[in-house]
Amino acid sequence: MRPTRTLLLLLSFTIAPPVLRADVTVRYKTEVHAQQLPGAASTNAIPPATILQIKGSKAFTNFGLGSSLIDSDKQEVTMLDATHKLFATVLMKDYAGELPSLMPSMPNLPPAVLQILDSLKTDVASRKTGRSDTILGIQAEETEWTISLSMPLPPGMPARPGVDPSQPVTIMKMVLQSWSATPEEQERQPAIKEWIAYSSNSARLLNPFGALQQFVAGVPGIGKGLAPAFQQLADQKRAMLKSHMELYIPVMRQIAPMMRAQGQLPAGFDPNAALIQADTVATEISAAPIPDSVFQVPDDYHVTTLAVLFQSIMPTRPAVPAPGAPSR
Repeated sequence: MRPTRTLLLLLSFTIAPPVLRADVTVRYKTEVHAQQLPGAASTNAIPPATILQIKGSKAFTNFGLGSSLIDSDKQEVTMLDATHKLFATVLMKDYAGELPSLMPSMPNLPPAVLQILDSLKTDVASRKTGRSDTILGIQAEETEWTISLSMPLPPGMPARPGVDPSQPVTIMKMVLQSWSATPEEQERQPAIKEWIAYSSNSARLLNPFGALQQFVAGVPGIGKGLAPAFQQLADQKRAMLKSHMELYIPVMRQIAPMMRAQGQLPAGFDPNAALIQADTVATEISAAPIPDSVFQVPDDYHVTTLAVLFQSIMPTRPAVPAPGAPSR
């Protein structure tokens, strides 16, 4: 499985544990637009609709191909695979630590490649833009994050006109704009207030960016640069109402003519445009009561290990053989 697909999968079903007293339901809608490249990872791992439900110390999410149940009293995370009716339960303290071992092993890279990867530099910046919006009648303020990955220009690669070839070239740039409820709204809206408490009491390692930090830490070169960036994002404890993400590959401007000449670029591909754009917006925030059954493993599900369940969720994996009798 390609690392980019794995990152999308981790983003799609990694969660955080709550410690709350009230019921909260948050629904999101996500739209993803991508320019396709040969061999690029599919964006299908990011679902168009997601839900987070919280009741007391328990939570349920369907953020992706699998679902999750969280019990902060027991300090447990239970992953669910509805397709194969499987579930696996692990301790919260062990969950994020197990993710790297479930990833495909990295190949042995030549020293020259490792040297290039080791030269990668990451720059992370955030700022309050001063812009605001109203989402579901809630006033929200915008924060913009910019993460870029650069490296020295490889030998033999031509520099763009007017660019000093001795300067690093940016190979990846992500711009993330996030709108969160203002402090006044956090006090005015009961559901928002409980949601903030959920974020404040969450374990950072089970935050989506915290889990990504654990994963990329073992990737040569890239991990050293991106892990601190994901850590900064994981440390943010906010109730996001809307976000817009754009991922650019600026180095494509230099290599696109060569790739196009070799027939490796689809017609209409724009090397100056974002490779991926994703828009997420909250469509419902409710404090209505949630049935206890939402936070229970269905009786017809079968217990397994996290490794087996993780493999069953992967879209490129073969179907998991039918298990034996249900076990709870």
